[in-house]
Amino acid sequence: MKNNKAAARSRPRRRLAAAAGIALLVVLGLFAASLLGDPLSRAYSVHHAVDYANETWPGQDFQVTEVSFSPGWSYQVTVQSSTSQDTHFSLRVELGVVRSTDYASQVETLNNTRSRIDAALTADVRAAMEAAGFAPFGATDFAIGYGGEGQEGATLAEQGFALDMPYDKANLPVEVSLEIFGFDNQPGQELGQQILHDAKAAMEAAGIRIDRYSVDIYDAHAPYEKSSTDNTWSSGQVPADQIP
Repeated sequence: MKNNKAAARSRPRRRLAAAAGIALLVVLGLFAASLLGDPLSRAYSVHHAVDYANETWPGQDFQVTEVSFSPGWSYQVTVQSSTSQDTHFSLRVELGVVRSTDYASQVETLNNTRSRIDAALTADVRAAMEAAGFAPFGATDFAIGYGGEGQEGATLAEQGFALDMPYDKANLPVEVSLEIFGFDNQPGQELGQQILHDAKAAMEAAGIRIDRYSVDIYDAHAPYEKSSTDNTWSSGQVPADQIP
């Protein structure tokens, strides 16, 4: 009889311990999910991000291209429009709610467009230099700039960029400049003028329109702190039609 009473008294304690154990497992599971993510929250966040993008910018039929996770049930969902090659951006989804996007900084400002054009033109310029054997400094460094004189501070749209604009290396609707720089033992005008001439010839042979060229030659023997000032020959921006 006493054993039955003891067993009866122990049952609530066992149930309480079991409930506490289950609660602890649930808490640990939620904690782990908040740090590592979980399939359910990921699927919901992705679905919500795509719905939000399609509702906010209709007619694009957005597709997910990348998903990344940060602790705290925060997902970064990158989407790509099916109708616009330059319309791709990321949405930050936290706890199932879209908190922010970088649509304005990437799409509206035409940064995506410039990046696409720049990547294609950079590859074509590099290929043109290699085809022409143009390597005045052994390994030639160059930079491409956009926009005409007096357009400092102009928006990309003011410079001539437009969303989804076609890439045509021979006829970009944006003014393009090519800067070439490197080190030489004797920087000077004769070498600089030859580089300008050879660079223009290489671009024209490849059918690439460059509006302005510039060359900066640094003295290979000058101390580093002086290599960009006292011992530099610079052509400045030279219009293509002024280069023989």
